Amino acid sequence: MDILKKSQRRAKRLLEGSSMKGFSVRCFTYSMNIDSELTLPLMEWLYSYLFMFPECVTVKDWWSAEFRERLTEFLADINRTEVTGKDIDSTRVDVMFADGISAEFMQKKEICSAGIDMWMPTMHTLPFVEKPILGAKGALRILDDVFRLIQRSLYH
Repeated sequence: MDILKKSQRRAKRLLEGSSMKGFSVRCFTYSMNIDSELTLPLMEWLYSYLFMFPECVTVKDWWSAEFRERLTEFLADINRTEVTGKDIDSTRVDVMFADGISAEFMQKKEICSAGIDMWMPTMHTLPFVEKPILGAKGALRILDDVFRLIQRSLYH
């Protein structure tokens, strides 16, 4: 629990500092193409913590009916029910959450400003340091990736 509180304080301090410097991801858009049911918790966190909005979510055939229902309810609550019917590469977004190869491909096609690797890294970006996607360290890693890649796309 101590690690979680420490991570929350660090993230809050950095987020507040970035918005004072004129940079914020609030109201940024994203697409999501993740194979696991991690999709919904990640979407809920992106919306509640960063106020980011989904533009496209790829629904997988193997997701349970219960999970699909919860996803539909969440999307209805934020008035984004149309996002599950869109083609992932038809809408320009700020951030793409996908496997490493797809994320990099979409970034190169300029479908997104930042492609975030949520699964297998590409051959060009083999990480030797762990890149968690769950828990407090995962949240900080995702925040770091989003901010770093968005800033890079804005200033380069």
